[in-house]
Amino acid sequence: FRVYRQAQFFRTSAMLADGGIPAVQAFDLASGLVSRTDRSALQAAMERIRNGGRISDAFLDVGLADPITYRLLTVAEKTGALGPVLDKIAAFQEARVSQAIDLA
Repeated sequence: FRVYRQAQFFRTSAMLADGGIPAVQAFDLASGLVSRTDRSALQAAMERIRNGGRISDAFLDVGLADPITYRLLTVAEKTGALGPVLDKIAAFQEARVSQAIDLA
């Protein structure tokens, strides 16, 4: 269920970023889609980002990024294509949820 909620968060953040909303604001607007625990972690990550930290490092350090998500976020930081990368992260997580349901 956590992965599903994170997929919703990344998908919504992607749409907001593609619409021209700055990353931190997009994450803040989408924060209600994650669990209370993840929301606390997200707030800590956003504080690091506001203070000049990298999105990828902040998300990894607070437990919101697995290794694949981390790598995709580093690509977004290098290319400036945050929206499309967040969309790919959401698609990857949705596929994980689908696979888990199929195995159940």
